[in-house]
Amino acid sequence: MSIGRTIKELRQKKGITQENLSDALHVSVQTVSRWENGVNVPDLSVLPELAVYFKVTADDLLGFERKDTMEKLIKTTELFELVSKQEAEEMVLGFKDEKFPVLKD
Repeated sequence: MSIGRTIKELRQKKGITQENLSDALHVSVQTVSRWENGVNVPDLSVLPELAVYFKVTADDLLGFERKDTMEKLIKTTELFELVSKQEAEEMVLGFKDEKFPVLKD
């Protein structure tokens, strides 16, 4: 999925207009429209602002999923004395859409 399509889906899910988003990010409505239509992509400096605004990670915006992260999460959930690996995987899927705080160094 392209970043523009992701931005559009997040914006629509939040129930806001392109104008609302442009105001929040201090960019023009045309800029948001160009992102969503794949004409341009957000500047690198805007990615953190978009991530904070939509309460997602930059990886989410870019459509990047790290498989090693999922494996680590499954191993972690197995420490909760679950009955099986399947139960751990189900727990991970339950957390998939949750947003957790990220600790900064």
